[in-house]
Amino acid sequence: ELRNIKKQAEETTKRLEARSKQKEDSDVQQFRDREVSLRTETTSLQTTLQELVRSNGEKEAQLRKRKFKIESEVENWIHKYDQDMDEKQTELEDITAIYMEEKAQLDELSARHADLKKEYEAIMHERQIEDEKRMERERHLKRQSNAATRIQAWFKGWKVRRDLKKQRSGSGKKGGKGKGGKGKAKGGKKK
Repeated sequence: ELRNIKKQAEETTKRLEARSKQKEDSDVQQFRDREVSLRTETTSLQTTLQELVRSNGEKEAQLRKRKFKIESEVENWIHKYDQDMDEKQTELEDITAIYMEEKAQLDELSARHADLKKEYEAIMHERQIEDEKRMERERHLKRQSNAATRIQAWFKGWKVRRDLKKQRSGSGKKGGKGKGGKGKAKGGKKK
């Protein structure tokens, strides 16, 4: 029985070895196939990588050129902006100086205008007072003239009435009140 067990063990061992060898050969073949596949893929990927590196290198060179060009343009714009701002600042300072000078002249003229306006108002006030006085004198003169005219008219009327009265009384009666007689004349009221 030991021989049988030994024989069975050997057969089992051989079978196991054969299976193991078969499995090992199969695994080795799979690993080789896998290795070939991976090497092919690696080669393909390395080629792709080299193409990408070359392509990206060209793109990077183009982008660097573009970046340099844009930076140059930006520097030129900044330089132009600085020049423009310097010119504008100089112009602003000139305009400010002119403005300050004109403002000083305006203040001086405003002060002079205020003085002249005060003088003008004083002169106009004096003229107004003189005009009022002249108008009052003219009104007074006109009143006096009207009064003198009325007095003269009354006196002439009185004289005429007196002369008429004398003529009437002289034709019918002699005597009467002489010059300077007192009596009211008709129609001698003020108008």
